[in-house]
Amino acid sequence: YSLQAKTEDELITKQVLTDPHFQLKPDRIVVVIDGTQISRHLLLAEQVRVLGLPMIIVVTMVDLLRSQGLKMNLAPLQKHFNCPVVQVDGR
Repeated sequence: YSLQAKTEDELITKQVLTDPHFQLKPDRIVVVIDGTQISRHLLLAEQVRVLGLPMIIVVTMVDLLRSQGLKMNLAPLQKHFNCPVVQVDGR
């Protein structure tokens, strides 16, 4: 869950995101975060933020959080990452 590339597909992803000479640049990065394991996914979001790439953060598994009586406050994430943060339920 980071830009520390270990496999070929991860290397290509890192190249697309970080190489200024790479021809294809994404309009926006969609960073998908599992809401039940958010700390595991924040490193990647932080790396994308530091690169200055436009992104949107999508938080999944919110239904599981709700079933445990939990609710995620998106405002701190939006403020820190300076991007839209949305919750989705894949069902």
